Amino acid sequence: MKKYFKLIFTLLIICTTNILFSQQLGDNAKNVKGVKKNNKSLYLTLIGGPQFTDVTGMGNNYSSGRTGFMAGLTIDYAAIDNFAFGSGIIFDRRSFNFNLQTPIQFNDTLTGRNSFAKYDFNYGVDYLTIPVNVTYNVGEGDFNFFIQGTFYYSFFLTAHKKGNSNIYIAPDEYQYIDPNDQNNLEPGNNIKNYNERTDLYLDSEKFNNFDYGVWFSLGIKYSITNNVTLLIAPGFTTSFGKILSNNSTNTSWMKNIKLQTGITYTLK
Repeated sequence: MKKYFKLIFTLLIICTTNILFSQQLGDNAKNVKGVKKNNKSLYLTLIGGPQFTDVTGMGNNYSSGRTGFMAGLTIDYAAIDNFAFGSGIIFDRRSFNFNLQTPIQFNDTLTGRNSFAKYDFNYGVDYLTIPVNVTYNVGEGDFNFFIQGTFYYSFFLTAHKKGNSNIYIAPDEYQYIDPNDQNNLEPGNNIKNYNERTDLYLDSEKFNNFDYGVWFSLGIKYSITNNVTLLIAPGFTTSFGKILSNNSTNTSWMKNIKLQTGITYTLK
């Protein structure tokens, strides 16, 4: 937890330095295309883009990151020069892989020499995310830079599981199968395909009902007209919640990198 606070503190210092350095831009403020100085404005932004997520605590030798995406709508209010405050609603899909091959354990003392279980799954975990944004804008004219800090709270919706499992029973080891399983398993490959909605990880542990954390973005805006602006903003997220509801495992999202793109309309 300390490293998170150090990271946040460092970013706050950087933001404060930029604010002090750029404060002189507001001294001679004037209205230009796409930028309203000394005027309260309301902004509606349609945002979306890919996000690259990874996980920790879920068997790091077996799990790996995948590309997800996010899309939503935010509304921001510029109450004072350069600063805007806002919130919104975002559909937030985070993804990861799970790959494992392990020998079959027939009983407490017997492990198969040639029999194995292999799992290859892709998980897409869907959240409804509520962000609370603070944005600092720098510059005048058609191009403007901005720094954004966000606290978010995410509600788990569902997970999508896609892939397959293969229980391979070597013919010469089939005799060791529990008689209760002989109707379900045959010698050789026993492949089962998955493409389903679920609230369970590996059919055993429930996904947590929520997640929360912070994300930081550094972006650029380009004003097409006085009311329409395009933006692009790479950023990263730090999660403080758990992926799974099991309190005995410390599972969390990590290395979550976003690339937000969007279009903003100035309402007033």
